[in-house]
Amino acid sequence: MSKKTLIILLIIGIIVFSILTGMYIYKISNKKQENNYYVKRMYDSQNIPKEENTLKIENESINANSSEEKITPNTKLVLRKYYEKCGHSVNEYVELPAELINLTKEELSEQYKDWEIYVFSEKEVILIKTINDNCNQHYKLKELDGYIAVYKINKDGKEELQEKTSISTRYLTQTDISHLKSEIEIYGTENLNKYLEDFE
Repeated sequence: MSKKTLIILLIIGIIVFSILTGMYIYKISNKKQENNYYVKRMYDSQNIPKEENTLKIENESINANSSEEKITPNTKLVLRKYYEKCGHSVNEYVELPAELINLTKEELSEQYKDWEIYVFSEKEVILIKTINDNCNQHYKLKELDGYIAVYKINKDGKEELQEKTSISTRYLTQTDISHLKSEIEIYGTENLNKYLEDFE
């Protein structure tokens, strides 16, 4: 082998060695950059979002507390009494007491311990109470001295004359008269007024 060929082979070997060394160094530096990138990504994904989530949860809880429903001056208050013996419910629409304004549901339940909160919103509050009794909305219509008379049934079940109307039985039909003789039982003042209007 000539001296010239040996030099050429040596140069080619150095070039190949340089290329391989360069590729190896490039590969290592790339791996380091990738590792740094993944370490940073892991740090970002594990720490920063957690802090953001914590802040988010804290903000949501603050918002929830600040947006808790309260009674306003425009809230309608309904007291609903359920009478067990007759099975009727009577709604009483009452004027909202000033001391109830700005109360939460929990605060209201403290004030009305004997009542159950059925509906609680800024528009309307309905409180329910169960009473082991008859309601005072039961009436009977009878004939008295030629006129229709209204009797109210008290809580003991006894009849009390409430009113002798000016409606004469003389002009009623035989069907109406027979109904009066068998006593017409009516529940509620609205129904009572409708019945009396029909007889007039």
